[in-house]
Amino acid sequence: MVAALLGPPLVVIAAVTGTVAVLLFAPPGRALTARLLTERITGAVAGRVEIGSLGGGILGHLVLEDVTVRDSLGVLLLDAPRIEANYRLRDLLRGRIVFAGLQLDRPTIHLARLRERRWNYENVFRIKPRTGPTTPQLVEFRNVEIRGATLRVDVPTSPKPPRVPISRQSTPLPEPEVATTSDGLVRVYRAAEFDARLPWVRLSTPQRDPIFVEIENLAARISDPAIRITSARGTVLTAADSLRFVFEEASLPATVVRGGEPSAGRATR
Repeated sequence: MVAALLGPPLVVIAAVTGTVAVLLFAPPGRALTARLLTERITGAVAGRVEIGSLGGGILGHLVLEDVTVRDSLGVLLLDAPRIEANYRLRDLLRGRIVFAGLQLDRPTIHLARLRERRWNYENVFRIKPRTGPTTPQLVEFRNVEIRGATLRVDVPTSPKPPRVPISRQSTPLPEPEVATTSDGLVRVYRAAEFDARLPWVRLSTPQRDPIFVEIENLAARISDPAIRITSARGTVLTAADSLRFVFEEASLPATVVRGGEPSAGRATR
C-alpha cells in the first residue's frame, strides 16, 4: 500500500521536472507558468492535471502547490496542497527518476486496483507494464516524508453474504465498506492521519528488482480492520502479485509488538 500510495505524486513530479527540463532550454522556458505545465501534462495523460503554482530552484529543487489529478471520468486520484522534491537534473535527462528527498503535505489519494490487474494511476499516466520487452527505468527515491495523508484504496470484490456473529449474544460483526464504481463492485479500505518516514523507496529498476520500501516510522488510523497504528517500523517487498509487510516493531494504543511477540503496555513512539 505504501508503494502504491507514492505512485501518483511521484509521476506528477516526474512529469513536471521532465517538462521543465525541456522548456528551460527552449524559448518558451522564459515564460514558464503553472498554467503551461498544466496544459502540457494534461495533454499527455488520460485525465486532467492541475497545478496551482510552481516554485523552487527548478534545476534541483521543485515545489508544487495545489495539485489535483483526475482520471478520464473526472474521479479524483490526487489532491495535494504541497509536494516538494529534491533531485538531480542529469538523472531525469537520462530517463532515471531518482529523488534525494520527497515531501507530501496533507495529500488526499484515491487508489483503485482494477480488474485488468493495474492501478488506476498507471492508466491515467500511461505507465507501461513492468513485464514486457522494454527495459524498465530506474525509479528510486530517498528520504520520503508523508504528513497527514488521507487514503482510499479500492480492491475488486464480489457480492458476499453478511457476516454472522459466533452466537446470539455476540456483538454484530462490522460489515466491510463496499461501493459500486465504473470498474464494478469494490471493497473500500481507508486510512486517515497517515504519517510516514521512508528512508528508501525502490519502485523499478532495469534489472526488474521487486518493489522495496524501508519504513522508519508509520502511523495511521485504518478503517478495515478498525485499528490505530501509533508507530510501526519495517519493510515492504513485492512477492508475486502481492505486497509482503515485515514489521520489526509495531505499536497500537495499548500494545507493542516486537519481532512478532505482542506485549501489553502503553505504546511509545
